[in-house]
Amino acid sequence: MNQYELMVLLSPELGAQGTKKRLDSIRKLITSHKGEIFYEDDWGLRDLAYRIKKHDRGYYMVMNFNLDPSEGDMDEIDTTCRLENEILRHMITRVPAGIEPKSYANMEEDDEDDIFGNSEETEETTKKASKPKAKKSTTKATTKAEKSSTEKKEAKAAKEEKGDKEPSLEDVDAKLKSIIDNPDLNF
Repeated sequence: MNQYELMVLLSPELGAQGTKKRLDSIRKLITSHKGEIFYEDDWGLRDLAYRIKKHDRGYYMVMNFNLDPSEGDMDEIDTTCRLENEILRHMITRVPAGIEPKSYANMEEDDEDDIFGNSEETEETTKKASKPKAKKSTTKATTKAEKSSTEKKEAKAAKEEKGDKEPSLEDVDAKLKSIIDNPDLNF
């Protein structure tokens, strides 16, 4: 038996009843191919990073299931998901043995556990646990902005340690005037 994870992104136009029916049909598809669903993580309706088939939002669901490749047909499950119009995107991944599924909602709360749900106490995790935790950002744009501002602060601190000062406006003006007044340069 192999362990798999299926993530589906459903159209928001289905509504609550349509979404429930579509998820039931996906469950039946997996069980009809001798798969056994052992974990589901409902992420709900979320904004998309970019438009997919003219939709800005989508309903996410993650299902973990066991399937014996000799008995069940993974290609049939994949093809059926690809052909359904209400399924905007899907992804089937084989999960390594021994990995326990973890809820997306709990992942943001548990910083001490790694992304696979394993909690190994190390010196670094105990040091992190003693420090106050900052709220994590959920968008890539915010994360990039935080990284660039952190890099700027670090560069400024490094300049201050070396003794380099930020040039004043007068210094910049004087340097520019000397460049413009240089007779060797033709503009």
